[in-house]
Amino acid sequence: GGCINSMTASMASTIIGGIENIMNDTLNSTIIGGYRNTITNGVDNSGIFVGRCNKICGSGYYNYHSAIIAGECNLLSDGNEGSVIVGGCCNYICDYSCNSMISAGCRNYICGDSDRSSIIAGRCNTISCNSDDSTIMGGCHNVIDNSDRATVVGGGWNLICQNSDRA
Repeated sequence: GGCINSMTASMASTIIGGIENIMNDTLNSTIIGGYRNTITNGVDNSGIFVGRCNKICGSGYYNYHSAIIAGECNLLSDGNEGSVIVGGCCNYICDYSCNSMISAGCRNYICGDSDRSSIIAGRCNTISCNSDDSTIMGGCHNVIDNSDRATVVGGGWNLICQNSDRA
């Protein structure tokens, strides 16, 4: 099934259904359905499952065991081993933020080597700069920056920064 899907230089990888999905330079990765989803640049053992315009791309190391499930315009890039984005729109996990998760919401970001961190819903929330084991639950425009084990629950415009560990 599917229409106008493309796969190049990808070993043991699969595209099932969908329209205009692209795989390039992957190993054992999968795209199931959706529209204009892309897995590229040395990503291994990862998948995109439905949705549209979602992308998993690699650069450097640790580009494997990650997934995007539904949603649109979501991005996993540059070394995000074991990370997942579930639904939502324009959410990003990038720059070696391994084992992290964004669940729903819009324009949420986990970046800068922030391992095991999560954002659950909300919009325009950011976890960045080595903020390991941190969580934002809902709200908007909340930021955790350079602070391990920090948590924001709802609200807006909250800022935890500069080594505020366990805030």
